[in-house]
Amino acid sequence: MKYKPEDHPRMIGIRTKIARAHAHGQELDGRIRSFINSHPARISYLQRPNLHEHGWILKSEPPVVPSDLSALIGDMLYNFRSALDHMIWQLVLANGEKPSIQNQFPIFDSPSEYKRAKNRRLQGVRKDAISVIDRYQPINEDKIALAHLNSLGNIDKHRELPVIYVHLEQINMRETIKLAPQETMEITMHTGTLSRGTEFLKVKVNQEEIDFEPTFGIAFGPDTPVEQKNVMDVFRSIWKTVTDLGEEMLPMITR
Repeated sequence: MKYKPEDHPRMIGIRTKIARAHAHGQELDGRIRSFINSHPARISYLQRPNLHEHGWILKSEPPVVPSDLSALIGDMLYNFRSALDHMIWQLVLANGEKPSIQNQFPIFDSPSEYKRAKNRRLQGVRKDAISVIDRYQPINEDKIALAHLNSLGNIDKHRELPVIYVHLEQINMRETIKLAPQETMEITMHTGTLSRGTEFLKVKVNQEEIDFEPTFGIAFGPDTPVEQKNVMDVFRSIWKTVTDLGEEMLPMITR
């Protein structure tokens, strides 16, 4: 029976895993938006002696991010990592070899460690597929997403995956600020962990009143390789890398 490459039986598990991870990501995005839009933090305008200097502080303690968001991220990471291991298993089968428990997708940011491990983990995989895997290793600076996937997945499995309510991500001014010729506006945004009393926004402009709607974000917490990075930005980077890798492996798995 002839199949389109993307519908080949060898691709079912891989595509299912990637699709499941993506579905988790979409759910996560919606959950984060709902949490942020519920305005769980209280903010306060900080009066300045100079009326042209405006500031806002976090008046309350930073809200606690729902713990089940971490569990959802863990499910997403697991499915991405599993999709990569499925690729190796199917590449071995496509090469007419018998896969073993030693076969798995290697992820290393150390060239020497990668060299020691790849022959064992990629036993039975064709050289052209190994060349693709070489290019996606985190030893290449532009492929750091797989290192994040590996590290975060291990943290989630063996410790905990902290996510925190963090810095201001976006400023939506309710009124247009009109600057006169030669006039400037200076905006300073706090980046990093928020705490009670943090002044997260300063605006210097020749205007007595400013009204705005702040948008905060959810980021990974301390002791992670992506500390302070937006959760959804990290997810999109991993998703793109795994998806691109799957597309490159498609003809090699279904030949």
